[in-house]
Amino acid sequence: KLRVGQPAAANKAGEGEKTAVSAPAQNLPHYLTPFSGRDQERQQIRQRLQERSYRLLTIVGPGGMGKTRLATQIADENGDLFADGVGFVPLAPIQSADAVPAAIAQALDIAFDSSVQGEEEQLVAHLQGKELLLVLDNLEHLLDVIDLILNILNHCPQVVVLATSRERLNAHAEDLFYLEGLPFPREETAVSTTTYASIELFVNRAQRLDKSFRLTEENLPAIVRICQQVEGMPLGIELAAAWVEDFSCAEIAHTIANNLDFLTADYHDIATRHQSLR
Repeated sequence: KLRVGQPAAANKAGEGEKTAVSAPAQNLPHYLTPFSGRDQERQQIRQRLQERSYRLLTIVGPGGMGKTRLATQIADENGDLFADGVGFVPLAPIQSADAVPAAIAQALDIAFDSSVQGEEEQLVAHLQGKELLLVLDNLEHLLDVIDLILNILNHCPQVVVLATSRERLNAHAEDLFYLEGLPFPREETAVSTTTYASIELFVNRAQRLDKSFRLTEENLPAIVRICQQVEGMPLGIELAAAWVEDFSCAEIAHTIANNLDFLTADYHDIATRHQSLR
């Protein structure tokens, strides 16, 4: 098969022009902030996508751990492994497993014909000849959709599903990746900051708000305490960094220790459920 990104082989003389290759599907969400860390997880899942030994990969973790962001980054980095690209399906707003086939169809720009077979049958038929990475995001409230996923995987041998969920899908075929917080120092002293993605994330977010912000020997212990208090959770780190214009790092760390509800923000471009750690 000719993969997108590879030049089409020249036809033999007299056989006419080269055949055009259509671009693969790519409907990933776009983020306006840089991605930090998760090198090990990205490497492990990339290996799975290359080997295709496991075709149902689930990133599992609590809210705020960055499951969606990681899945999006992985899909963006590995879309070229699939001739038909990536299909990203946001399922947080979907209320019933019965509505999932239509949500997948919409993400992949598939038009169902109501006069013939059912939606699931039409979806599976469409995907049978595809080599596609299908990202199903936020599945925890739709665990019954596992029957649809297994139907797709059983009948579409070149489709790989990458799912995110707060709970495992509980299928024998499932390859689980439990997502914990970003690495953070266990001690406040003798810290080599270059090895800790949690500190890197805090500094990056703080500098977006305060261009004079720098990591120093003075504020490092407080930043370490902040990362420890939220156990490396990316959402917690970002919400803490949102206060650097108003408080010192030491004041932020002290306030978090006494009141977890301090970790809130009113950003207009993130979901309501991500505007507080609670």
